[in-house]
Amino acid sequence: MMNLQKYRRFIMVTFLVILVAAFLTFAAVWNSLLTARDIRNEGWIIVFLVILISASIVLFYFSYKLSDPVAFQENVDQLVAAERERLIRKMEERTMQEQETNLEELI
Repeated sequence: MMNLQKYRRFIMVTFLVILVAAFLTFAAVWNSLLTARDIRNEGWIIVFLVILISASIVLFYFSYKLSDPVAFQENVDQLVAAERERLIRKMEERTMQEQETNLEELI
């Protein structure tokens, strides 16, 4: 099994860096809004910042869930079981066809 723990740490560190950067950006924009006289263009920066933070949270959630080693192993086990069943069915069908052809050759 892959070592997913290192990816979980990487995801956590990346998410924290994004949050700190977003907070610093928000603080800079807020300071700019308090000192500026014309705020027509700076309001969109806050909207984009909120979108950035929301997207980061969604990315973090899905990345963290996908790097869960227990869920990953369960998913692998399910895929292996499904593939095994498919191969068993194919082998049974092939043996049935071989038996039918052998029976036809005998007749």
